[in-house]
Amino acid sequence: MELDGRSVLLGPGGKVEKTVENAMCCECLFDSRDELLRAYEVLSDGCLRRSLEGPYSWARVLGLVVDKFGVWWALYYNE
Repeated sequence: MELDGRSVLLGPGGKVEKTVENAMCCECLFDSRDELLRAYEVLSDGCLRRSLEGPYSWARVLGLVVDKFGVWWALYYNE
């Protein structure tokens, strides 16, 4: 799916906390660390869970967010 000019991979999620089941999972690859951090901050507003991780061999920075609607977001940046 394309969202605001960015490709987003959609997939089935899992159970989030005790209230949200079958949430959607969205994965986005960013061209810059700053873009990833901006998206991470927007999605984190009122979120259920969040973490910034890395570096990994496949992602310099990984932002994981379960937004206020129970949607999982995996935000990747790699140089």
